[in-house]
Amino acid sequence: MLMLDSLNLHSAQKFQRIIVEWLAYEARAKRGRGGPLPVKTIPVVRPNLPKQKNTWDCGIYTCEYARFVLSRLDGLVIDSDDVKKRAKRVFSSCEFTAEDAVQKRGEMKELYRTLRGAYRAELKRRVEESRGAKAESGGDDDGSTEEETEQ
Repeated sequence: MLMLDSLNLHSAQKFQRIIVEWLAYEARAKRGRGGPLPVKTIPVVRPNLPKQKNTWDCGIYTCEYARFVLSRLDGLVIDSDDVKKRAKRVFSSCEFTAEDAVQKRGEMKELYRTLRGAYRAELKRRVEESRGAKAESGGDDDGSTEEETEQ
């Protein structure tokens, strides 16, 4: 199990215990059986990764870690015997700095603005299209009767 903590705030042992307890709970809930799992059955690998220097870039680091992991999954097979060694080797090339986080934050902000504009334009188009369809069908279908509309 990989523990990617960009602030280095969490205990690996507590993280491991919580995840193992949750897995045991899910096994009981889904299969109606299953007891406590020995914690050592699921080792925690905490690779040495770049750490954030502030408290607001967690999402940026999470996205960057995910991008890094996904870019290296092709053909990556790790068995339980060498999980720590292989994971540490894979993550040793992860070079992500606080300056990169600032750049990524700016890129995400620009992406958000672009998507927000596209979303609003599409929403406006759909509203206008809906109004046009109502007008073609003989009026506004707001559920009121003619008498209510005239009053």
